[in-house]
Amino acid sequence: MRTSSLNGCSTTATPTLAGSVRTAVANDGSLLVTDDAHGVIYRVSYSGG
Repeated sequence: MRTSSLNGCSTTATPTLAGSVRTAVANDGSLLVTDDAHGVIYRVSYSGG
């Protein structure tokens, strides 16, 4: 079983949870979350039954 979560962890001396967060829903129904402070896009999806 694969489990994961989306949280605000940081390994830097000055933690930053996120900056300028935006969300969108992809065509497959997954949630896209941007984190402009770190220059990444997270994809959150459900794969259960």
